[in-house]
Amino acid sequence: MSIDDIKNLIIETLQRPELTFQVNQAGQQLSIVINRPNDLEVDYEGLATKILEAFLDKLSPEDLTSIEAIKFFGRIKGQPKQEWQKLQKFNILEQKKVEPIAETIAEPPPSIAVPAITPRKPPLTTPSQYQSVQTSSNSSNSAWDLINDFKFGELFTTFKDIISTGALVGIFLILLISFLSGQKTRSVAWEYKIEAVSDSIFITEMDIYGKEGWELVTARRAVNSITDKASYECIFKRVKQ
Repeated sequence: MSIDDIKNLIIETLQRPELTFQVNQAGQQLSIVINRPNDLEVDYEGLATKILEAFLDKLSPEDLTSIEAIKFFGRIKGQPKQEWQKLQKFNILEQKKVEPIAETIAEPPPSIAVPAITPRKPPLTTPSQYQSVQTSSNSSNSAWDLINDFKFGELFTTFKDIISTGALVGIFLILLISFLSGQKTRSVAWEYKIEAVSDSIFITEMDIYGKEGWELVTARRAVNSITDKASYECIFKRVKQ
């Protein structure tokens, strides 16, 4: 993107015809001068924030990575001395590729051969002793009635045609794979950084750090002992690159 394109983007974004702008680029540093009329007060910090947001939204990744820093100036039209200035580093916007983490997938255990089950013959009894069982096949008695009348082995034999051996093996394998996958843990290495962020561009800076994968751990108010300016002292973390 050319200097004229950047200047037109600033004018279109701010919609402030009473202001004039000068844009220059030396190497990877961009200079933007905001000129105001003598009788008009402006919020230079707010204007710079809007310009930064427009750059993030409109410029391509190639344009962003070609700009290392932006230096803003504010002054009265016709006056050689600046009344405000700010330096915004832009190299934090460079896109970084994150190498994918290889994951090992647990292989399912080999198939388990289940021996065939030979039905047991019920003991010889008189018809009167198992009269309730003989009539249950033609009635709607529940499984609980069978449990009350049979031993466990006899109950399993009764339902052998319903519960197939293959179904039991499949359920066993699913439970085993789930158990093994749940036992695997992976340690994560973190990296940290501390930054001082001013109030006026706090949200913009948080968006920038978030796009880089940084997570805000904690923030506290701090005052610069030299400039007496208050800002947020922020601690960030992310997975180590």
